[in-house]
Amino acid sequence: MILGEHVKTLVSRIWAPAILFLAFLAAVTVGSGAIQILTENAPGHTGAFILYAINIGAWLSAAFLINRAVDTAIWELLVARGADIKVPKLLRQLSALIIYGGAIVGITGFVFAQSVTALITTSSAVGLLVGFAVRSLILDAFSGIAINLEQPFRAGHFIQIRGRGPDPIEGLVQEVNWRTTRLLTLENDIIVIPNGILAESVILNRSAPNLICQFEQIVKLDSSVAPERALRVLGSALHMTVAEGGALAEPAPKVRLSRVDETGVHYKIKYSINPTQISPGKARHLVLQHALDSLHHAGLTPAVPKQDMFVARMPDRKLDYENLSHRATLLGRVDLFAEFDAAALGLLASQAVVRVVPAGGVVIEQDDQGASMFVVAEGILGVRVRGADGVSREVGHLRPGAFFGEMSVLTGEKRSATVHAVGDAVLYEITKEQIASLLDSKSEIAAILSQTVAERQLRNSAAAAQLPPEVRADQQKNMVEQLMRSMTTFFGKIFRAA
Repeated sequence: MILGEHVKTLVSRIWAPAILFLAFLAAVTVGSGAIQILTENAPGHTGAFILYAINIGAWLSAAFLINRAVDTAIWELLVARGADIKVPKLLRQLSALIIYGGAIVGITGFVFAQSVTALITTSSAVGLLVGFAVRSLILDAFSGIAINLEQPFRAGHFIQIRGRGPDPIEGLVQEVNWRTTRLLTLENDIIVIPNGILAESVILNRSAPNLICQFEQIVKLDSSVAPERALRVLGSALHMTVAEGGALAEPAPKVRLSRVDETGVHYKIKYSINPTQISPGKARHLVLQHALDSLHHAGLTPAVPKQDMFVARMPDRKLDYENLSHRATLLGRVDLFAEFDAAALGLLASQAVVRVVPAGGVVIEQDDQGASMFVVAEGILGVRVRGADGVSREVGHLRPGAFFGEMSVLTGEKRSATVHAVGDAVLYEITKEQIASLLDSKSEIAAILSQTVAERQLRNSAAAAQLPPEVRADQQKNMVEQLMRSMTTFFGKIFRAA
């Protein structure tokens, strides 16, 4: 069926040139006697002119037919459709030039009975001079033809070019023409590279055999950080990157130990993207942003050389959630407790319970009665909400530094969602009794908690984000008053005394 379609296409393209050529051929061969009589009886040089015109027309119509047949059968059907290769215009023009050039040589030798040797010699000499003058242009053009035929990369592919320079060039291919290739670099710049340089370079195509590209980032931590803790913290950063569309879920991103040296332990973060959906620069930004955010809330910082004189001034480069003073520092980085003084944070840290939840473990269930809240220290948690149809759906994720369950511990409300650990996670659990102890010791904590919770609820509300500032402020004030009333009822005498 495909062969029949190709034949039909070829016939539809060459029938007109074929008829034109056959008409001239018939005039030259079958009708040569009549033409001879016509030219002999014509006045002046008219007869010779007619004879020359018919013979020249025969040669040019033959070249026209051959060029149309080559363009259709070879370039369009065989190469473009059969091999799925986009044929550059320059290659079609070059083949046409050769065919018509042959026709001109034939006209010179057979129609005008002139020696073609001098013509070819002169043309060769002129061609050498012109070629020497534009040799770089010719190199770029033929390299462009080779690139378009072989197609080591296409527009939309992400490639790395290693040439004579010390640093490789990386970018997203925007256009490949007959002379140059345009790349969009990670710095969002356009770089134009002559095809002649590409022909001499080693090209790494990250988008072949498919469009998915894999990238790596190295994060170096101090050797005193336990590997399982580092993998948990950096793994949570990758989960958040995937959730925000910064990396593909499949193939799954991962964190691996790369190497160990005197400066620390190198952890390799591997992730994949589709460069047609997100730029490599933006994906790298999201990966590193979430990695640093997770390290910050876990109390870790990237390692620095041991001889760095600033290390002595930074005694808490690695905070441990098991250490009470460190735990107080980590809790102080949470929005809910950011306004607490050192004494309140110390009391909260001494009473909070550390819970290590394995991957897949459920922390709270929707509609359960709860009397505790949780702070995410390390890892990532998924949030599921059961709809009216009874089906639970994933609606978001909780990263390090987030808190949840605060409405249950402050007002006694039922759990509004199910929260589960995506990977291994470390949580701080804070009970109603511990909040009551804080209220008993610091009267202003009630106002701080209600204000922070109200701000968070408004921040997470899409409808509230569209309100004018004065309306939003009134809503926050009303929510604070409502929370204070609910806390009064829930905590009873302790809260009223505070």
